Amino acid sequence: MTQLDNTAALVTGGASGLGAATAKALAEQGAAVFALGLPASIDQASPSRSSGIQATATSVTAN
Repeated sequence: MTQLDNTAALVTGGASGLGAATAKALAEQGAAVFALGLPASIDQASPSRSSGIQATATSVTAN
């Protein structure tokens, strides 16, 4: 059991930079992470960059 098991986290700017690092750190501690970012940065983000972490990328457009 890790420190953040059974915890959900919402990270804005999670596609790159500090947001991506925060999302990765939270996921490594066991949190279910929902990372949000602008469409251009989401397209460039790759869940496979976070080795050992199961990830799914989904793009949602809102007005």
